[in-house]
Amino acid sequence: MKKLLLIISILLVSFYYTACDKEKENGSNSEKNKCIIIIKNYNDKTVSIYKKPIYRFHQDKKHFFIKKSLDTLSLYLKEGEEIFASVGGGIKDSIIACAGDTLFLLSTESKLQFRTKEINEIVKLNLKTSLIDSLLKNEYSFYSNKKSVQNKKSLSNKKNTSLIHFSNILINRYLHINNIYDTLSFYSPYLISRYKILKDNTAFEAYSILTYLYTISNDSYLKDFINKSFFSNPNILENRNAYNIIDLYIKNILLLGKKKTYGCSCNIDYVGAFYNIDKCLENKKIIEYAKFLCIDKSRTEDYFKTKLSALIVSFKRSFPESKLNARLKEFEKIYNINLDDYYTDDIQLIDNRDQSLYLKDLIKKYKGKVIYLDIWASWCTPCKMEIPHSLELSKEFKNKDIVFIYLSIDRYKDNWILASKKQNINNRISFLAINFKKSNLYRDLNINTIPRFMIFNKMGKIKYANAPRPSSNDIKQILNNCL
Repeated sequence: MKKLLLIISILLVSFYYTACDKEKENGSNSEKNKCIIIIKNYNDKTVSIYKKPIYRFHQDKKHFFIKKSLDTLSLYLKEGEEIFASVGGGIKDSIIACAGDTLFLLSTESKLQFRTKEINEIVKLNLKTSLIDSLLKNEYSFYSNKKSVQNKKSLSNKKNTSLIHFSNILINRYLHINNIYDTLSFYSPYLISRYKILKDNTAFEAYSILTYLYTISNDSYLKDFINKSFFSNPNILENRNAYNIIDLYIKNILLLGKKKTYGCSCNIDYVGAFYNIDKCLENKKIIEYAKFLCIDKSRTEDYFKTKLSALIVSFKRSFPESKLNARLKEFEKIYNINLDDYYTDDIQLIDNRDQSLYLKDLIKKYKGKVIYLDIWASWCTPCKMEIPHSLELSKEFKNKDIVFIYLSIDRYKDNWILASKKQNINNRISFLAINFKKSNLYRDLNINTIPRFMIFNKMGKIKYANAPRPSSNDIKQILNNCL
């Protein structure tokens, strides 16, 4: 009997120290924040255990791999967290855990299951009811039969009303569940953290359904409904699924589920989303986190890595006090990015007599006049097709306070001079930009295609960062309005 007690004592001590070694980076945490998991593995496969990050914006998940038939793991929890386990990438299970919990994980050939006394005390409600399921199937069926955008635009008011009706039912169900969880938390304060996770997950489930419906319906009301329900204030960032919520918004709403082809691969256009997200969202804090997500996602795509520096520079200029800048600093180290190589305050110009000046000085020179800036290149056929229209436009505004400036981004000076003569703009206000792609103007305004036209007001400020072309029907009215 004494030998048996001695063996048990030795095992318990060894399990404890094994657990402490499993998460050395958190060794400074207090004992009260510890959660113990006892693993019994009847399977010859490795069990993977990890915590779902509270906010992926700030940390990445870490896996712990258990190979022993009997083992313990010590995890430090700052609050209630979801813990996941999987075997061979197939069988999975999860549990909501808190500091002080002792969990039991059983792994066999046919199942993987967490056990704890608290699990039976939690009331988990389903978002989907029979009514919601039925209405959702109707919406899926209806929109899946519409094969073109034009068909979607011509949907009957009755069916749009159906979509609105469904959205309201879904959100009301979600809010009703939230109220129940709040009531249960009030009467069982020790379960507050667990119910907070259930509330967050229910919100994410409702949101996922609505964003997918928007992808297939392209209904403008639904987009406004989603923005109002989930993005009217920055509280959504407190949801533990915030990273995935914003990612879905970018993919399903901003980009409508479309991918862009780069080279031989097809990718989500996170770079384009970075520069356009503020056109869809209004809250600056949410925009800040959405832009960071675009950078984080872009760094995993080989094609986008060359653009990381521009995205990081733009982010830091817009959000100099952001806590996320610490993460960006990590990216700079990982990808060996030296931002000093990418900061250029202004565009350096030369004229056909090799006289040099900066764009800001040129703009200042014409203060008091409206400037219509044409960014072009000798190799750009659409650019050259617009120049005759530009010259004709300049004749119409000859006696007004408007100047037309031609800015070439050619790599070689000789090509620029030759093309300028052919286009009859060599005697105009024409310059070659020699550091265009390293300028703040290029990065901040995302000038990835040409021709590009810009209008500066009489104070030298950008009025239109992407103005209509000279051949457009609107340009004359716009220029007259600027006078």
